[in-house]
Amino acid sequence: MSTSVRNLIAHTLILLALAVLFGLWQGAFFDYWSGTVVSYRPPADGEAQSVRVLIVDESQPKREAWWPTERVIELDLPRDALAVPPNDLDPSLPTTSKARYTLHYFVRHTPEDSETTQVRAYSTTSPEGVSLTLVFLGLGMIVRNMIVTGHPFLFVPAPGGKKRKSRTAMPRSPGRTGRPQKGPPPSGRQRGRGRR
Repeated sequence: MSTSVRNLIAHTLILLALAVLFGLWQGAFFDYWSGTVVSYRPPADGEAQSVRVLIVDESQPKREAWWPTERVIELDLPRDALAVPPNDLDPSLPTTSKARYTLHYFVRHTPEDSETTQVRAYSTTSPEGVSLTLVFLGLGMIVRNMIVTGHPFLFVPAPGGKKRKSRTAMPRSPGRTGRPQKGPPPSGRQRGRGRR
C-alpha cells in the first residue's frame, strides 16, 4: 500500500470521527434538561415547521429548544413572543426531561379531556441535522483534497508530482527573434558625419 493511499485512509477516518461528533452535537447528545414547558415563541411567517419552546428548569431558569410545530399545537402551549418565565408554574403544563448521552427526550402531558398522563419519547435528531452532518463531511473532504492534491475532487496526488498544477507554455512574441548563437553581431547603422 502506497503512502498516498495510507494518508487518504487516515484523513478519511479523522474526518468521519469529526463528522460523527458534529452530528452528535447537532442532536443534543451531550445536553440534558428536566423542567416544565411553559410557552413557545410564535414564528414570524406563521407557517414554520419548528418553533422555539421555553423550558423552565430548576438548575437553569430559562432554556429554549426547537420543537416541531405539530408537537407544540398538540400540547396546546400558550404563546409568548418575549419568552418570559412565569412566577408560578401551572401544574397542567407539560414537563420534559432528557438524560445526557442520549438521542431522545420525554414529554409528560395530561390532556384536558383525560386524567391519564401520557408519556412520549421523541428523537433529538432531525433530517436537517443529518443533512448538515453530510455537508460538513463533504466540505471537509474537499478542503483535504485541495491541501493534499491541489484539486477538490482528486483524492491522491497525480503521478509525477505532489500537487496537480496546470502548466502552460509562455507564448513567444512573433516580432522578436533571438540572436544567433554563432557568428559576429549584426552591424548597426553608423552614426557620425557623412562623406562630403
